[in-house]
Order: sequence, then structure tokens, then C-alpha cells
Amino acid sequence: MVLPFFGIEKCGQPNSLHPPERTHSAKTPITSDILVEKPVNLFHWPSPNIKIPEKIIRLNSPLCNSQTDYIMLNSKNSLPSFFHHWLVSFGALALLATVSIEPARSQIIEKAISRADLVLSNNFAQPLNAQDWWTNDSRAQKSAKIAKNRMVPQANVKDGVLQIRRTAGSDHAAVARTKVQFQNAVITCKFLLADNQKFSVNINDPNCKTVHAGHLCRVEVSTTSVVIQDQKTGTMANEHRKLKENGASKAELAKRVKGKSKMTKRTTQASQWHELKILLEGEKIVVQIDNEFVSQFSSSGIGHPTKENIAFSVPRMVDIKNLAVYRIAAQPSETEQP
Repeated sequence: MVLPFFGIEKCGQPNSLHPPERTHSAKTPITSDILVEKPVNLFHWPSPNIKIPEKIIRLNSPLCNSQTDYIMLNSKNSLPSFFHHWLVSFGALALLATVSIEPARSQIIEKAISRADLVLSNNFAQPLNAQDWWTNDSRAQKSAKIAKNRMVPQANVKDGVLQIRRTAGSDHAAVARTKVQFQNAVITCKFLLADNQKFSVNINDPNCKTVHAGHLCRVEVSTTSVVIQDQKTGTMANEHRKLKENGASKAELAKRVKGKSKMTKRTTQASQWHELKILLEGEKIVVQIDNEFVSQFSSSGIGHPTKENIAFSVPRMVDIKNLAVYRIAAQPSETEQP
């Protein structure tokens, strides 16, 4: 494949590669021309011995006319035509590269599932089992100043769907958490969001005391973007939270967590079911939605060796169904982290 290339050289010596000399009327002088040639191998062209006439721009493009050796454009449209050919060529090559990469990306998680073991599957056919699930209802009740005799559950199962709704007045997002142990895994579920809403899948280890509440990493999905975040060495690190409590400026806090998250813009239609797949392997997280690659991010906190639970954190509302976790066997070379 030939890549777009252009260059400018000045010389008064024409040679055999040049087109026949053109004559122009004195009334319509040509001050700048573009010479378009057939594609050639960039690794062998231009030769040091080839001279290019003054004010001639040589363009090597896969989209040149294959029936002619040269196309001479007049000065009125030379630059627009030049950039048009160059940009179209570049765009075509970028498209070809994307087409070749996307199939491989879309298979990353499927290949991981094929070598993993299903360790959790919940179709929400029954109400949540208190032994397996935990919610922060008591905090919501207290912060919203709801009477103890009027319980308002934030996570309910209905018709095979886990409906999570934050209690009005609560000082924290609604949380529904379930136990599952792994180091590397694929987490899958289907979700439905309302307009301008979001939710996150949090991965935690309550035994990790260097972070607040054992928060290790998370994937946040909204109707406009996807965020992957390393919380262990980022915003949830005890040292970071201590700085925040001591009045550190937003600029200082942002500087300390720079590079600990990645945001990818993506439109996810509201009021429709979508399938989310999250691969955690080593220090890497890969996210797919509806079998389409969305984002990939690596950071040291993601590689924490023990994950004890996953949690849905919901600022307002989300519906979840068909939750599954596939545990990937640790590779022999993987070592534990503190």
C-alpha cells in the first residue's frame, strides 16, 4: 500500500520524468502548479538524482488517475485539489486500518470468556438474597431522614430485572453489591438507562486498607461516555482523600490523580437495553457495549491481586439483568501486589 506523500524542492534542471513542457498565455500566467504522479514505492522514491522543477509540488497518492502519468492543475484550483487528494487518500488509509483492527478488538473479550469459568450467574428470577447481596439502604434511610418504620428499598427485583433507584434525599448513590472472588475476570450484564443517566460497576477488596472502602477500580457508563478508573492509586487512595480533607486545592488533587482514568465519548441510547462486557486482566480493563469495542485502559491499581465483590453504584436509576462473572485463571507469571 502506498502512503500519501508530498514534498517541495527547487531546481532548474528538468529531466525525463517530467511531462512535456507546457506553454501558458501571458494573460493567464501560472505561478504555482501541482504535478500528480502514479503511486510509487516511497522507500525508493524520490531518488537523490531526480530533480524537481521550481514551483512544482509532487503528490504521490493511491487515488491518482491510473491512465495518465501526469495531471497539471492550474493555479486557481491547485491547492484545494492538492489537499483534497491528500485528505481523501489519508482518510481511505485510516478506514482500512480501522476495518482491520476492529474485528480483532471485538474478539478480545469473547476469547477471554472461552478460557474462563462461570462463577456467578444471576437472571434475577428471585428477590435478592441478603446473604449474597448488600445494599446501602440504611445509610439512605438515615441521610434522607426517613422514619425507621417506613423502609424504602433501593434495589428491587421485578420480572427478571434488578431495578436500582436512589432514595430521594440520600447523601450517597444507591449501591447494590454482591460477593464474588477473582483476580482476573469478565463481567457481563445488560442495562437500561434513562435520559442523561449513568451507573458504574465497581470492583472492591474490603481487605485492602490503603484505599477508602476497598475501592479498587470501576467502569462508569452514561448515555454520553464511558469512564475507566483506577481508584486504588487514584481518587480513593487514603493519601488522596487525606489531602482533600486537609483542604488541598482542586488543581493539586487533579495533578495527583492525573493518568489514573480514561474517558471515552460514546452515545448510548436511553430507554433501550444494551449489553456491557468488562474484561479485567492484569493491570488492564477492556470495555465493550453491544459487542463493540469502546475503550481500554491500564493502570497499576487495576492489577490488585484479590477482588472480593462487585457493586452497582447508581446516582439516580438503572435497570440490570443477566449478570454473569467469568473467572480467568491467573497466569503463572503473575505476582501478588500489596
